[in-house]
Amino acid sequence: MGHVTKKTPYFDIDINSISKNILVIQKWKYEWLANGFSEWQYPEKLDIHEKFEKAITSAWNGKAKVKVIGSSEFAKQNATKILTIIFDVKWVITNAHWNVMVSKLQKFDNKKRPVVDWNGKIIKLYTVDVIPVRKSYELKTLKQTNVAHEFGHSIGNHSHIKGMHNDEYSKSKIINKPYFDDKTSIMNLGMELRKRHFDYIEKELSGMIPNTKFIISV
Repeated sequence: MGHVTKKTPYFDIDINSISKNILVIQKWKYEWLANGFSEWQYPEKLDIHEKFEKAITSAWNGKAKVKVIGSSEFAKQNATKILTIIFDVKWVITNAHWNVMVSKLQKFDNKKRPVVDWNGKIIKLYTVDVIPVRKSYELKTLKQTNVAHEFGHSIGNHSHIKGMHNDEYSKSKIINKPYFDDKTSIMNLGMELRKRHFDYIEKELSGMIPNTKFIISV
């Protein structure tokens, strides 16, 4: 079968039946904001993109395992196999999934926080978002890298998607009560992944290959 691919507004999926990898590709087009500092030079741009990508892939790559079941030839051939999800964040000039606004910042500022606009397909980040930071005064050993957390929103952990998950540190009884106490979760205050963080990708995998169901675990 080789490759089976799917394009979505937020990322592309490539199922490689040879390598047993599921590649999730996200294309970022940057807007470089100096934020009162010196204007961006190309080496700075390349450096921060590589740091963003490293922080994201370190947190997310290879952590999710996928089993396939069903009556298709693909499902039968891979019934005993484990597929791995790999993420690739590409810096592009055109045909982007996300417009990424990056501002220079010397130190963390609670008034300047990263955010993902799901409907607008915009990610706002700061150069300090590659540095692990403590989000809770009570949990002093728990740190989180902001860009890895925000990436979680961009692959489907967002309040605008029915049935999906959002920031789990919110005290909202309606949206996040089941996960509020799971502090080490990457969508809460930590860096650990859960099966639920891949629900949207699991949903997008459905239907890519007829008579085949993908089941993700972490």
